[in-house]
Amino acid sequence: MSKYCCFNCPQSDYSDKDITDRCPLCGYEYGFMLTYTPDVIGDFRILQAIDRGFYGATYIGESTGLVKKKFVLKISPKSFYDFFEKKPFDEEVSLHNNLTENGTSHIVGIFSAFEHTVIFSDKKKTNIACYVIVLDYVKGHPLEDYLNSKVDISINIVCQIALDLLAIRSEFERHNLN
Repeated sequence: MSKYCCFNCPQSDYSDKDITDRCPLCGYEYGFMLTYTPDVIGDFRILQAIDRGFYGATYIGESTGLVKKKFVLKISPKSFYDFFEKKPFDEEVSLHNNLTENGTSHIVGIFSAFEHTVIFSDKKKTNIACYVIVLDYVKGHPLEDYLNSKVDISINIVCQIALDLLAIRSEFERHNLN
């Protein structure tokens, strides 16, 4: 169980939910954006869904130009920024970019960021105005796969994950960021 906010109608409900639970207001599953992945987002063809958190969902995408390159695309509905009064999207992107431009080695870099109406592949062709952050792709499994025993884990991997997480925390603290 995790905490999810409905992509269609944000609410201040921080209770644990299963990704297959349905929003009591609109009836959409909390994980519909993973089941009905968009075919494209901007200039990126979506290859697969990765996961979702409370505020957003992530996908592996590939650039559609002559040079095919993989990226991670993180989408968050624009309505979340109004509803939850988060910092402005451009400020969030700028802080992340400044952090990665100033010599961090454990924070993934931003390739691009933009606004886009994402069209999902459900029968209704649900479309949601989103903010999109295009991040550098790092080959490997998501941390959650290790935590949920979806992949084999050795003591060496456990130690490396712990060291990496401590390094990430240190980099954020050094730059006075959360």
